[in-house]
Amino acid sequence: MEEIGVVKEIKDNLALVGLKTSGPGSARLGPEVWARNLASARTGDRVAVSIPERTLGAQSVAAYAMPMVSILVGAGIGKWISRQSSIYESAAAMIGKSAASSVLRTDNPSLILGVIFLILGLGVLKIWMGNQKISPDLVRVLGDADGKGG
Repeated sequence: MEEIGVVKEIKDNLALVGLKTSGPGSARLGPEVWARNLASARTGDRVAVSIPERTLGAQSVAAYAMPMVSILVGAGIGKWISRQSSIYESAAAMIGKSAASSVLRTDNPSLILGVIFLILGLGVLKIWMGNQKISPDLVRVLGDADGKGG
């Protein structure tokens, strides 16, 4: 994924790039990002900033797969629990047959554990995604800030 912007500041081998906003006739700068200055750009240069697609692809897959897998595992464990007669008998002895039957002989364990595992999966995903660093790269100098080739 590539965005166009203007270098606003250089610090070490990083460049602060103001990205151009999209839209017809828009020349305003939008959000700013720090990108690795691989193209040796200078302040005022028009540049192309790229985020590695491999990184975005892996995070996208994780963002969709983790909640889905979590809920399916939780629901599967809940279904397994609802079919265990020893668990039913223990619960019936503790809370009575009627209550144990309404909780364990239905799809309630699947629903409850599916939701619990979904919440846990989203928590793990948030922690994992928070530790991932997406570092954009300044890959090309397109010209100076006036749009002249460089």
